[in-house]
Amino acid sequence: MRIRKAVKGDLPSSLAIYNEGIVNQVATLETGIKDATYLTYQVHGTNSC
Repeated sequence: MRIRKAVKGDLPSSLAIYNEGIVNQVATLETGIKDATYLTYQVHGTNSC
């Protein structure tokens, strides 16, 4: 397995996986679907997508 830092191209897939966990209420207390700006900030500490 190769582990690397997330890059901009990973955003759509990462967002889909993240939001699936919210919708299915799997291991999260989150209740609202997140957008690209939210996830970009969480991963990179900036809002620039």
